[in-house]
Amino acid sequence: MFKRLIDDGFGIMRGNKKDVGTWINEFYQLRENIFIYKWTFGNYVAYMDLYIFKGNNFLDTGILSIKVYQKPANRYMYIPYKSAHTRHTIKNYVLGVLKRYVRINTEELNSQKIKNIFSLG
Repeated sequence: MFKRLIDDGFGIMRGNKKDVGTWINEFYQLRENIFIYKWTFGNYVAYMDLYIFKGNNFLDTGILSIKVYQKPANRYMYIPYKSAHTRHTIKNYVLGVLKRYVRINTEELNSQKIKNIFSLG
């Protein structure tokens, strides 16, 4: 038997803290096995490897901005160049990470910043 467990979720709603609390209580009435034990109220949130925030264009478009989130303890320890991996594997890994940075970041400046940090790491 295959059973899938999903332990992370993300949602955005318009309202105040009381509205969020009301929604959570109503949600518990629908699903007694799912618990919301951590939530954030504000203009930004770090969720998994994303930092979601109200960027420069939010007031005009209503669209949130996203950039790569990395924990402060991240030491950028990846496959060493002198490992037994073939050169194309290492090259493609680096290219894949850089492409991911470009794809995730909605603002070009954030892509450049994270690319520079990755290159120096």
